Amino acid sequence: MLTDSKKWKNFKEIISVLQSIFVIVGILIAICQISILQKQVNLQTEALNKNNKISSANYVLELSKRLDVPKYDRIMKAIGDNDKNYPILVKSGGHFRDAEVDNLLGLYDSIGNLYQEKLILREMAYNEFSDDFEAA
Repeated sequence: MLTDSKKWKNFKEIISVLQSIFVIVGILIAICQISILQKQVNLQTEALNKNNKISSANYVLELSKRLDVPKYDRIMKAIGDNDKNYPILVKSGGHFRDAEVDNLLGLYDSIGNLYQEKLILREMAYNEFSDDFEAA
């Protein structure tokens, strides 16, 4: 009987040691998984940032194409060469209708909205449109 009790005690000690080992191994596995997840999050964040830059560039290029047409060239030249006393609108003695100027300003308003919503990057918007913004 004594030997059975001693065997049981040894068995319980072995089980206890195994439990401790499994807990330690489980903690190590959890740490590895957290590390792997962190790397995946970093990679996804990088990919998202790259996609955001690409989307921003596409928006900027599309708006730039829409602004780079002869009808807006004339208006922008009139605005840029204006000494602030030169009328632009027909009703003031200029050459452009309200709708033409409104269309141009609407595009610039769209650029501002895209920037405020963080859909285009500040640097891209500035590099592409700052001269025209200042003139307008």
